[in-house]
Amino acid sequence: YKVVLDKAHLSSDLLYCVENGITGTRNAQFLPGTSAKPYDGTYVEISIDDQHLWFYKNDKLVVSTDVITGKVSAGWGSRTGIFTVNGGKRPNVGLVGSDYYAFVNYWMPYIEGVVGMHDCTWHDEFGGDVFIYDGSHGCINLPVSIAGQVYRNVSVGMKVIVFGGKSYVGSMTQEFTGTKS
Repeated sequence: YKVVLDKAHLSSDLLYCVENGITGTRNAQFLPGTSAKPYDGTYVEISIDDQHLWFYKNDKLVVSTDVITGKVSAGWGSRTGIFTVNGGKRPNVGLVGSDYYAFVNYWMPYIEGVVGMHDCTWHDEFGGDVFIYDGSHGCINLPVSIAGQVYRNVSVGMKVIVFGGKSYVGSMTQEFTGTKS
């Protein structure tokens, strides 16, 4: 499967717009025999900025949910890119790291078998800014109520597109009152 942007057409169109003061949205053209439809319409898309996951199957939105991505404050931000769900997909797995052990009901790895999507029983809140100071070690944490549905629909070889995100945490001002030391 290959998508090829018609760069010559797009360059020409953008130059025309600049020269003539035209603003707004432009539609990109694709070369004949290619399409803008990613991965035959079946893939997982994860926005770190929005802390949200969308799962499309045959061009239909099957799952839309808030998530928790990598803990940026500890340098564990989730990697961005286009990945593939690998053969390690399985239920009932103990995830082990240098400073944690976590049992998960649904494990869907997409980076070297060590980073993936999974249910997260230790969080009640998903989305927002949770990931900055209380995120994962790089995985995509899913609400327990949604993880099974994603697991049943995701297959080995399916693409996972991860984009956006913060790579650092800005300074934070704290004020202390009522203390002498």
